[in-house]
Amino acid sequence: MASFSELYGAEYRRLVAELFAMTGSLAEAEDLVQDAFGKALARWDRVGALDVPVAWVRRVALNAATSQWRSLRRRAGTALVVDPGDRSPPPEPVMDLIVALGELPAAQREAIVLHHLTGLSVTEIAELRGCPESTVKARLQRGRARLAVLLADDAEEVSRP
Repeated sequence: MASFSELYGAEYRRLVAELFAMTGSLAEAEDLVQDAFGKALARWDRVGALDVPVAWVRRVALNAATSQWRSLRRRAGTALVVDPGDRSPPPEPVMDLIVALGELPAAQREAIVLHHLTGLSVTEIAELRGCPESTVKARLQRGRARLAVLLADDAEEVSRP
């Protein structure tokens, strides 16, 4: 069993990157990951005994992001807005991807991020989200198709004189 400090040091940056891809906001991603690690620390006797404690932290952070996104969408009735905060923005292709991910429905965006950016298998995502593997596969397929259209539109705009 790794210590809390070891887990935090090894996984913090990766989780922030994953949540940034989900939320489009670096500040929000950092807050979500910090909160999830805070909850893990408060329950470290139980969380630290898990086979993969980072999976618990990831799930808590993703659940919080999903809840915030739904609440914001309900209140504002608008799509996700990218806000890199005070920090220097990522390279343009990364921002194009983040913006395109923000156009996807939350379930598709989450499946794409967890599978392609985090490297979780379809089975692992299905277990994490408590849904059938076929649902994850459908979300991935629909999300990829929509991203292809969105990113192709961006490429056409760039190549036009």
